[in-house]
Amino acid sequence: GQYRQLRVVPPGQNLFTTGFRQLASTAKVVFRDYRALKWFMIALLFSPEAGAGVVLAIAVTFLTFFVDMSVKEISVVSLAMLFCNIPGAMISKKMCQLINPLNSFRCAEIMFAIVNGLIAGTVTGSTARDKNLVYFYAGLVGVAFGWMFPSQRTLAVALIPKGQETEIMGLISFFGQIVGWLPVFVFTAMNENGVSMRWGLATISFFLMISFFFTLFCGSFEDAVASVAHTSDEYLDEYKRRQSGIEKDGSFADEEAAKTAAAQDPSPNGEVDKARETENTEDKSFTEVKSFM
Repeated sequence: GQYRQLRVVPPGQNLFTTGFRQLASTAKVVFRDYRALKWFMIALLFSPEAGAGVVLAIAVTFLTFFVDMSVKEISVVSLAMLFCNIPGAMISKKMCQLINPLNSFRCAEIMFAIVNGLIAGTVTGSTARDKNLVYFYAGLVGVAFGWMFPSQRTLAVALIPKGQETEIMGLISFFGQIVGWLPVFVFTAMNENGVSMRWGLATISFFLMISFFFTLFCGSFEDAVASVAHTSDEYLDEYKRRQSGIEKDGSFADEEAAKTAAAQDPSPNGEVDKARETENTEDKSFTEVKSFM
């Protein structure tokens, strides 16, 4: 088949450098033309998108050294969080439909911040009561995780201009990871300076509320979607144009390839075609002879 080159590497650049330049250009366009997407990406700097792995690293340290949980007990906590992701995802689906993905994401961040704050405020030692509270809160944290991340992805898809999904999803991942080390750094610094791990854990709520604060600058979800609505029509027109160009450019080559394949096809269908061609030739010759006579 024929494949059409969609982009050309500019003169003086190579595949490595042009990728970074294109990302920088895309970031400028996003920050200039798409207000909601810009503030959403800034909010991701402070959300647990840095991975849940960052939050879990702090949580495991807290449970091991402060709550004095065994490996088996921590495994139970992890399983509780994992299974509670399922109802959280179901809540996310329902809330995205009821109050839109942006508000759903905000609510999930608030819930996560509140639950994390309750852990820091009520789990005060390593007694049986504290461990039972941890099990309970693990379920709530799992619900918050399961609610927050699907809402976040749905929101990202809704805010991205059509035709630039790959580039901007890369930028979103970049913004979600670039300061992922900060919560762990703050937690470690506080612990090394004699501050209780409870307050170090509470800083996660602080980062979540900062993230929530920046989402307020996104405006309404309806306006955000409307700002990228025109890109759908432009993308579809461009896609049709490219497809039309590919079909026109590749039609002759495809036809020639089909002829060559048919001529070399040893299959029964190929033999039938050859037999029909021979039969037509014989009929034509007979007609010519008959007309001559």
